[in-house]
Amino acid sequence: KHLTLTALLIELLALYRAAAHSNLSLSLNHAPINDGQNLKSVVSKIRKCDGQCIDRLSLKFCDLNAKSIRSVSSSIARKLRTHGNFRINSLELTGNNLHKAGTKCLAHLLAIGLEIKHIDLSHCNLSNSDFELILHSISQSHPHIESLNVAYNNLDHESMANITKLFAKSDFQLTNIDLSNNCIGNIGSIYLAEALKHLKSRQLCLNLSNNKITGEGCYALAVALSSNKTIVYLDLGGNNIFGKSEEKGSERLNRFFKNFYKSMLKNETTNVCAYKSKHGNCVRVCLGALVRCLKKNQQLRYLGLCQTGLDDTFFHKLLKDVSGLNGRSKCFIDIGFNVLLNDDSQKLLDKSVSKTK
Repeated sequence: KHLTLTALLIELLALYRAAAHSNLSLSLNHAPINDGQNLKSVVSKIRKCDGQCIDRLSLKFCDLNAKSIRSVSSSIARKLRTHGNFRINSLELTGNNLHKAGTKCLAHLLAIGLEIKHIDLSHCNLSNSDFELILHSISQSHPHIESLNVAYNNLDHESMANITKLFAKSDFQLTNIDLSNNCIGNIGSIYLAEALKHLKSRQLCLNLSNNKITGEGCYALAVALSSNKTIVYLDLGGNNIFGKSEEKGSERLNRFFKNFYKSMLKNETTNVCAYKSKHGNCVRVCLGALVRCLKKNQQLRYLGLCQTGLDDTFFHKLLKDVSGLNGRSKCFIDIGFNVLLNDDSQKLLDKSVSKTK
């Protein structure tokens, strides 16, 4: 028995060493990769990797350009030819101003058949056309992608029309999308709301913070989430949802909102004209939609309303409605950094918490 146990331990140790050797984490953050020596170092490490997997390839803030991306791409392609099942689990390119040429090279890299699960392209100064190229490569070659981070770029509603095509693919496993700090706006929110009906079995975390979304966009998302039970995390923080908007609704936005109303809000009693007539009425309808979303969507675990212009009046209404949702699964509602100055708000909060399980 002693010899058998010793042999088993030796075998487990060998397996552990083999696994540790096969998964390489390659990081060269904050080092100008356009410097010939740094670029040669990265390419050399990729070529000499003995295993079948690079667990994490991190090239953050490396001042990447088209030439350096092409060199890294060719070394990975060569590795893929010699090891047919070679893959990269996580690709992190944060903080590189890719430009048009760099984006094309990146799209080529994503199209060569790697099984990338996590892609981070935040702070890359991506435009709508750049994002469309990348999405096309992802949709063709990466059905197993789980996480996509494109925060802090220049994306607007046109990009949302493209990203919704990913939702329609039944074989996609995307579970985490970070779109924060872009310019999606209300039209982009309505695009997303219409696309959510394609999500049937996947649970999704969606970050839409700081995207210039107001009441219309929030209302559309809330109604979509009421009928779709796949969203488990929704962050709308930093959007002027409950505050008075200085911008008047454009004719295009009104048309989008009416079309959305006709297609998805057939059971709603509030018409669009009444919704848009007064700011107070607009926020009440938006709050009502959020509460119905919390009531119907038992899977939602986080709702971010941080820094959204929520004041005492609407906070009282929100608490009153939420306190009646006894028996609902737990959901964290973030209301930090809002204009709550009245002492009655704290008293009402304490009273609501004591009643709600």
